[in-house]
Amino acid sequence: MRRLFRRQLPDPEAVRLARGVRVHQRFVRWQVALPLVLAGALSVCVPGLLVLALSAERFSTIAAFMSLLITAPMAIVCLVPYVLLIVLAYGARRAYKGTRHTLGHVHRAARRLNLAAQKLSERAVKPVIALNVRYTALEHLISAPLRAIRFSESDDEPAEHD
Repeated sequence: MRRLFRRQLPDPEAVRLARGVRVHQRFVRWQVALPLVLAGALSVCVPGLLVLALSAERFSTIAAFMSLLITAPMAIVCLVPYVLLIVLAYGARRAYKGTRHTLGHVHRAARRLNLAAQKLSERAVKPVIALNVRYTALEHLISAPLRAIRFSESDDEPAEHD
């Protein structure tokens, strides 16, 4: 019975972060892993199909071998950017794991500093706003009689020339 009362509800921020991690993992699967798997499959299948299609009966052995010499390096060149991306992602993951706790502390400290700055700015602005309200009321009080007086056009003003 004690366990039921000690059990805490999940932190909403932790739930939000876990959802973000799932979305990121799905993104990595579709945007990084899938093209890498497809490129790997193509680099194996295309040369295999070329070997079968360019057999010695249809073309000369030299033509089949030359097409393989052209296709295989191109497949490897196309794989290099994806392999580099995976290596960089793995390195970034290791770097993040090493700095995760420090980054968490920095994030929490920045949030606390932001909240303190907001409270401080509210305290600093309240007297200025109150003073501005009083100044505006005084300005309306002084300028009301002047706004009530309408100046008529005098004859002293020069007439416009055609």
